[in-house]
Amino acid sequence: MLHPRPAVRRGAPPRRGSCKRDAAMSIEDEVRREFHVLGEELAAAVWRRVRRPRPEEVEEAIGVLAEAIARAERTSVESYRAAGGG
Repeated sequence: MLHPRPAVRRGAPPRRGSCKRDAAMSIEDEVRREFHVLGEELAAAVWRRVRRPRPEEVEEAIGVLAEAIARAERTSVESYRAAGGG
């Protein structure tokens, strides 16, 4: 479950060698990391916007968002691979 905390952006890891697979994996990892950051940011935004929080309901809403983000992440990675990137 996502928790209401600020996301910490990390730089992309340095690429090793010039192998297409290494480069593709780095891009996929970067995409996944960005979706993770998006999830953290959305969870924090939900907590900030709720006037009278009921933790169970807020966590349920965040869970729904997390599922949608996970689907979008999978679609992004699959699309990247289908386009010849991986």
